[in-house]
Amino acid sequence: QLPLITHHWFLSSSPNTNQYNTMSLINVKSILDKNNEGVDHICNGRFNDAKKAFKTTLLYLTIFHERLREDEQQQQRDQCPEEEKNCDPADFPIIIETRPIPESPDPTSPSHSLYMYRNVLMAHMDPTAKLQVTMTEENSACVTALVMFNLSITFHYKSDLNDYDSVANQLKVLRFYKKAWEALRIDASVTSEHHSYRDTVVLGILNNMGALFHELSKYKKAWYCFKSLKNVLSSESPSVKAVPPEIQDGMLMNVLFFEERYERLEALGWNH
Repeated sequence: QLPLITHHWFLSSSPNTNQYNTMSLINVKSILDKNNEGVDHICNGRFNDAKKAFKTTLLYLTIFHERLREDEQQQQRDQCPEEEKNCDPADFPIIIETRPIPESPDPTSPSHSLYMYRNVLMAHMDPTAKLQVTMTEENSACVTALVMFNLSITFHYKSDLNDYDSVANQLKVLRFYKKAWEALRIDASVTSEHHSYRDTVVLGILNNMGALFHELSKYKKAWYCFKSLKNVLSSESPSVKAVPPEIQDGMLMNVLFFEERYERLEALGWNH
């Protein structure tokens, strides 16, 4: 079992009235709790329950965004400029933990030929935080990325378990990883405190998408993923260096395997 990795991830937002803060914290907690419920399910091999929990979390986020927009419109009508000046940005820490999912017992599954990143992300509100603030639609992109990444891993787990011969299922998994990647790109709240979380997700997405493209014989796309993965692993980022050695070794084995394969395919004039 892989060691637990813990990161602090800070959401930037603006505090408002006490009543609004309390409402927002309750809703943020319910979003994180539902995500963590999905993590518990997939770590115990309950695919359908995990899928349902993560999709429900995304629904919670959508509803939460709608309520935020309604409240913000009301506040703009009620709030004077002097009051707005008092709403300075603040940081609210969320603790991120990685949890491993089960290995595939099938020795012929793709994850036994190429390393698959098999960790999902739990999120908790830091109980030591003293400041109560809200989560906005802009900075919640990081939460959306986290949940989309977990949903991607969940479908990848199911595909690796017993559907790895299905091209349709592999393409579905790729679509989820691409959505998680898009959410990361949208996330503008990049702070040093949660940069480590982003690096972890980036490594997981690049590695697993590369493996999927390889299974689909999309070798140029696979090489692009693994080449990008190599660049990230070669960086001097402290958060990358903090990734457990067994994970780095597995990913580097994928890179080295595909470097050799790329050279052979390129010599044959490949065009996939």
